[in-house]
Amino acid sequence: MAAAALAALPLAGCGESRELTTNTTGPPAGTPIPRAPGAAPRPLPSGTAVSITEREYRIEPARVHLRRPALIDLRVHNAGKRAHGLLLETSVGRLQTGTIPPGGTAEIRVRLRAGVYPWYSPVNGDRRRGMTGELVIAKPKR
Repeated sequence: MAAAALAALPLAGCGESRELTTNTTGPPAGTPIPRAPGAAPRPLPSGTAVSITEREYRIEPARVHLRRPALIDLRVHNAGKRAHGLLLETSVGRLQTGTIPPGGTAEIRVRLRAGVYPWYSPVNGDRRRGMTGELVIAKPKR
């Protein structure tokens, strides 16, 4: 347990966090965990929604600009005829949706600080064919 706490220490205060990466195209897995009687579920904080559509061989919009750092919900829809995906490069690592089948959707939830974050489809050479873009987050004004 002490090793886990020490491993997490360098990331503390870096301004970014990986909260959730979900592929929403498949059926739900497992049985829901029962709640205690009378206990209401805590809602997840809502982030800034960014919708992205993928087609052969482009990402729309290719560039997204946000005014300030925030919790971001990247919602990716594959409107193409082939499988695609989305990989977002951040200072804490690469976050990706996994393969999204045609007509499918997936989501990446992440908190990012000001900066430029490249994204692309890592599936079947899509990146070489132009399925690239970037997320730009401006610095807050003081």
